[in-house]
Amino acid sequence: MAARSFIYQLKCSLFFTCANSEHQILLCFSGMLPSIHFKAEFVRHRMDPLKGARSVIHMDENLSYLSPSDSIIYVNENHKLVVEKVLSGPDFAKLIHDISDLAQEVPDRIKRQPQSLLYTASFAAAQKLNAEQAKNQPLQFVEATACHLPPEEIVDFLRINKFGIELHETFTRDGFQRFLLHVFKTCEKPTLTQLVEHDLKNAELKLSRNLFKITEEAAKNNRPFLWHLVSLGCFSKITQFCPHNIYEFTFYTLKFHETAPDLRYPIPDVPYILSRIVPEKDTMELPPVDPARTNFIEGGMVPPADTREHFFLLLCAFAEARWRGCHHEVFAYAMHIMANEKFMQDPLLEKYQLHLWGGLAVSLAKIHAPEIYALSCLEKAKEFVKCHSNALDLLLMKQQIMAAFERSREEEACFQEMMKSVPMCSAFHRQSVLVHMSFKTKELEDRLLEIWSRRQQLNDASPQEGFHGISAIVGLEYKFRKECFKYKKWIFKLCSTAPLPVQEYRYQAQVALMDCFIRLCYRCGEHARSDEDFKRVMHNLWIGVSKHLKPLFAFLLQEDSFEAYYSTLQRLKKKIQEQTKTINPLPWADVCYIHFIVLKIFQSVVPEIIITELYEAAYTIYKNNNHPRAERLECWVRDKRQYRRPAFDESVHKFCSIVWIAKTAPRVKALIRHGVSSATKFDLPNTSYYWHGHN
Repeated sequence: MAARSFIYQLKCSLFFTCANSEHQILLCFSGMLPSIHFKAEFVRHRMDPLKGARSVIHMDENLSYLSPSDSIIYVNENHKLVVEKVLSGPDFAKLIHDISDLAQEVPDRIKRQPQSLLYTASFAAAQKLNAEQAKNQPLQFVEATACHLPPEEIVDFLRINKFGIELHETFTRDGFQRFLLHVFKTCEKPTLTQLVEHDLKNAELKLSRNLFKITEEAAKNNRPFLWHLVSLGCFSKITQFCPHNIYEFTFYTLKFHETAPDLRYPIPDVPYILSRIVPEKDTMELPPVDPARTNFIEGGMVPPADTREHFFLLLCAFAEARWRGCHHEVFAYAMHIMANEKFMQDPLLEKYQLHLWGGLAVSLAKIHAPEIYALSCLEKAKEFVKCHSNALDLLLMKQQIMAAFERSREEEACFQEMMKSVPMCSAFHRQSVLVHMSFKTKELEDRLLEIWSRRQQLNDASPQEGFHGISAIVGLEYKFRKECFKYKKWIFKLCSTAPLPVQEYRYQAQVALMDCFIRLCYRCGEHARSDEDFKRVMHNLWIGVSKHLKPLFAFLLQEDSFEAYYSTLQRLKKKIQEQTKTINPLPWADVCYIHFIVLKIFQSVVPEIIITELYEAAYTIYKNNNHPRAERLECWVRDKRQYRRPAFDESVHKFCSIVWIAKTAPRVKALIRHGVSSATKFDLPNTSYYWHGHN
């Protein structure tokens, strides 16, 4: 480990005797060049003054091959290492691989992983080799090159390989997944010529049909479920033959928020290893069951006899709880599954530990447990990345965690990485966009509350303090409006490429919300428009905003009465309680938070008791969940003072386990027991008819 951390500081210069060194590297990698004259110079990036002056060690044909570990020792002692030898193609490839493995820069939580030499060489080869030449390379190089082929060569490459049939047999799962995403993403490019687009669409259609035939043959011959196809989330492009009665397929539909199946799940129990940690009684209150749905099924469900079917049914329950935002059931099912040795020791089920640890990390972040727990679970999940779709799952989970912890820069980096990696037809694209939209909206809500608070402080300040504070507030308002316009521009770009009308409607609702925020910002400041002007503008916007804001703006525009607005708000609270199986869910606090902000700005048109009720509801829930918004409400509303963002702890526990989490993480042990009680109470028939997942 010490050697690897040191070699990150090496500086390497390569010299080649031929004019086109890039072409020569490609030929060596592909085995088409017998030898190459290699010369490299390795020096320490930062000299150590305690180790004396630098000397030069020259390696030529008279010296044997020096291993990277021995080279590290020489360079670490302030020596300069010069290598000048004639190497064969395989020896050169091995040496370059060793150098790239050791001399790359350490990536941090924001910076992308450095590209390998194989990536660089395959990218260059894809621009120079045609489809026939690319097919005749070594398999690893073919997989890498296929993911960089231009549109014209993709069609030829698919035709040579029988439109996916041969590729599915010869490519690794990781390589085949990357190639499929590259094909789908290339088909969505707006710069394709009409002829190329026509040929590419036909090739894509033949590829989809052949994938269906592959899954049909696998199902008829009782072969394992082809999870690596459905795990890409491209349900509109990749259809499988008769998988709907398979719990493994159902898990992916739940994970990607496609459909909410009407399934009855086994009730989890507290594992024996946690029996002395988890309390015996549940002290937390559950929401009441709708009287129309009190048809409880006696005795509980008998789980399937087959171990794997039992595992996937429990995994479906885990995925549905994540979709609902029912975090106490997430903890209960995760602990129940991971404590079962039969599940954890099955080699075919090992890859699904990624979803268990990653889902656990996201729920820990959303209940605002200390950062070390979520980051430790995320680090644990990395051990189970087996292919490209697993890496995308991990990236999406990291984005959700960073959004929950309000880490704007890290969340933006994850989002941009996802946009570069997946096509719009993939559920990964939709989920990542929705996470980013939700995060940006909440961020702007916080800024709007800060603007209102600063304006109130300015009104109560002395003339001298007000003179110094006005410029800061004006700058804050300008930045807020600029951010809203920037966000609108991004939404317009999404609307122009939205693959589904439903998503386009969702994007347009965000545009309407940004216009609302801009008008509310104007109303807070000195440039407040008249009520008539505000109502005239808002009348064209309120129909397109989010559902929970429609009754609010309908009331403000005098389309509905106050009684209608309040009753609609209470019905919305009941729906959120059914969704999350919680008395005081965080989504309800988010609703109260934005309604409180808007009504504070329009304080003259609503009773003060309602504003106080919204404030108390939001503050209490946020405080109980250790949410940063609780402190913001204290600082900006109650105490009228500045808010200081808490420091972010990036430390990771090396020996992360379910026992460590249950024993040391705040509130988790109580939530596990609460999840068992919740799964028992809500063991109802036709559960898919009374909740709708919030994407």
